[in-house]
Amino acid sequence: MSWPGSSLASAPVAVGAGLLEFNAHASFAPDGRWLLLDRRAPQTSGGDLLLCDLPARRCLRVARFPHDERMAGPLRCDLHPRWSRDGTRICVDAVRDGLRQVVLLDVGDVVGRPAANGGAHEATPSRLRQK
Repeated sequence: MSWPGSSLASAPVAVGAGLLEFNAHASFAPDGRWLLLDRRAPQTSGGDLLLCDLPARRCLRVARFPHDERMAGPLRCDLHPRWSRDGTRICVDAVRDGLRQVVLLDVGDVVGRPAANGGAHEATPSRLRQK
């Protein structure tokens, strides 16, 4: 089924079958190669930010964000990851110091495109760990 007035294909296409077997907020990089996901971390009260190289079928954990217990249930703060237009940075919602904040992460070295303007470096590629 396609949306009225859209050029979307009529049949859905599975992305990451066998690799991405969990619910998440997902966002494709501007180049279409990378998929950005948030996931509730198992056995913790935190959330993982994952960066998946779809052609290589591998995922990296970019960061883990703790959840503030005061913001549980409907008040929780999911990461809702999104890309910068140039595909070198990721922006997420997170709770820090008891407040909802926006966090910017530079992933240009990981995705093969160094950021042109410098910027915030909450997490650096040297801190990335493979899942």
